Amino acid sequence: MPTGSTQETRPGERARGGLVASVAGVVTTLLGRRTRTQPVLASVTINASPDHVYAFVRRLERLPMFVGFIESVRELAPDRYRWVASLPGGGTAEWDVEIDEDVPGQRIVWRSTSGAAVDLTGVIGFTRAPGRDMTEVALELRLGTRGIPPSPALTRLFARAQVKGYLRRLKQVIETGEVLVSDATLHGEPHPAQPSGEARVTASEGGRS
Repeated sequence: MPTGSTQETRPGERARGGLVASVAGVVTTLLGRRTRTQPVLASVTINASPDHVYAFVRRLERLPMFVGFIESVRELAPDRYRWVASLPGGGTAEWDVEIDEDVPGQRIVWRSTSGAAVDLTGVIGFTRAPGRDMTEVALELRLGTRGIPPSPALTRLFARAQVKGYLRRLKQVIETGEVLVSDATLHGEPHPAQPSGEARVTASEGGRS
């Protein structure tokens, strides 16, 4: 019987690890000397091809379907968008984002424009899971600072548990065409008790199909 604690890494785990490392490297290069907060990195496996997942995500107007705090995304010009977000406890924030790198079926990189209220850099990578028509998706988000740290309310939106939740909802909407949204998720803060149940947000809702 073999001895020792060495454990063989499965091909899928190696692929995901490589994708995560690649995504992290892209973000670090983009930020350069800018003051940075700690990156938040999460991943998920989606039962669809990389080209399909990429095509879905590339329509940035679909972000509100799976990123709960994003109210709307509007295209201002090719590769330039305005994001409007709801903040915990009330209020909104909006900022402009531009696509820095767009490799169909592989990677999308974006960052806030110079002078934007929110200094956010992100990259999402897509790679085919070994031996299957499935996609490993790795997402990294990082809040930068322009002389002052981001507010606690804003920082909470980019906690790792939240980011993993965004990816889980992306998986749901791609695989099933809808995402289940709990009553608590819809309200986002304490509220009067409601009958139990779940709302469904479909891929065709809100003109985002």
